[in-house]
Amino acid sequence: WIINPLGTALAIFIIVTLIFRSFIMSGLLMVILLITLFAQYGLAGYYTSVGNWSGNLHFANLVTLSIAMGLGVDYSIYMISRLKEELANGLEWVDAVRITIATTGSSVLISVIVLLGAFIPLIATDLGNTWGLSMYISEAIIIDVFTSLTLLPLMIWWLKPKYIFGDKK
Repeated sequence: WIINPLGTALAIFIIVTLIFRSFIMSGLLMVILLITLFAQYGLAGYYTSVGNWSGNLHFANLVTLSIAMGLGVDYSIYMISRLKEELANGLEWVDAVRITIATTGSSVLISVIVLLGAFIPLIATDLGNTWGLSMYISEAIIIDVFTSLTLLPLMIWWLKPKYIFGDKK
């Protein structure tokens, strides 16, 4: 049950490394991805402990984990790209983060609201696979947007990758 999501994570790591040409940037995205993945395993453990077999980690929900991992990386890539642009325009770090969150961050939040609006009604269904899909995707996009808007800028500031900051630190 962990091999498939870790295979997805490896594929994402390789693709993001090729896109950004930076192992540090890929590593940062893997941290966010693993937070989401392990939170979903925690949710699956909870559903199993209370006997909710529609929410445990069966095949249909494994597919949902891969979708959720892709969504999280997607939000983070938007934030990274915009932050790099703002810093390239000569802004100081605080101003670049503020503008990035005000522009791209608000777009990401609107996207999350739309996605939640699409998945939350599926919670009312009696179909186990559809119910599990809505629960896992909803949880993942909430975690993904929170980590992309808060944790990602902090990790970038802490590690100061060359992809974002260039040779100046």
